[in-house]
Amino acid sequence: MKGAALPLYIYRDPGSLVSLGHSSAVGSLMGGLIGKNMSVEGLLARYMYASLYRMHIAALRGYPWMVLDMFADWMRRKIAPCVKLH
Repeated sequence: MKGAALPLYIYRDPGSLVSLGHSSAVGSLMGGLIGKNMSVEGLLARYMYASLYRMHIAALRGYPWMVLDMFADWMRRKIAPCVKLH
């Protein structure tokens, strides 16, 4: 970068969320709203995971593509058969 010094980078771990299927998720949020560490699970964690995924798509491809992706996911859930293999 033309010989200029790079700015100081400090990594801050905001936590992690893990999807456990269609209706469940778990997560650990660090440095958040309540204290230093907060655990979330169930439906709240699932909504947070979905929101994080949508924000990721919007950052990579833009909001029009994110809306199109949401519509395509909705259509796929309505059209595709629910198959249980057990």
